Amino acid sequence: MQLSKAVMLATVVASVSITVSCSSPGNYADVPYNYIVDPESRYQISQDGMIVTDKHTKLQWMRCSAGQYWNGSECRGRPSRMEWAEAKKYAESLNYAGHDDWRLPTNVELTSLLYCSAEHPNLVNGSCVERVYYPSIVPSVFPATYDNKYWTSTDADYDRYGSSMQDNYNKVWAVSFGYATVYDDYGKGNLAAVRLVRKSLW
Repeated sequence: MQLSKAVMLATVVASVSITVSCSSPGNYADVPYNYIVDPESRYQISQDGMIVTDKHTKLQWMRCSAGQYWNGSECRGRPSRMEWAEAKKYAESLNYAGHDDWRLPTNVELTSLLYCSAEHPNLVNGSCVERVYYPSIVPSVFPATYDNKYWTSTDADYDRYGSSMQDNYNKVWAVSFGYATVYDDYGKGNLAAVRLVRKSLW
């Protein structure tokens, strides 16, 4: 399914059913938003512990950030921070866990990993509000996640409110899993961490 041109971001919250609808630029993966999220049943970890499959979105994620490695029980090392062009090249050349089709996620895909800890969460332009505790991702599934920005592949043609930003050709969307913050104009020359994604085969 291709979403119409719209800025569509969703915050995924444990045990809370949310519905999001808006419109945005670009083509996005088929990411469903209206479901009850239970981390215990939503994510499936591969036998070697290196890949996480999201059973709702049918996306597969690197469990550790780029620069880290899975040692059998945890992600070791420090996440690599790189410029956007370097992150694209890294994805294109990577063969990880037997797969070579890894890529940078779209803003919608990466935001689907946000985990808000508020008891009564709201959705404000893709970011968590009310009480948000660090980290804003399920740590048992994605351990040692960097507490600042991660790259997406989505150009900053439109901001989070749907307004055109045609002069922002050197900027993209980024997501921070420290306190669930979404950025719609992060410069490609800055540094950010990388978590790659691929489509599941089932």
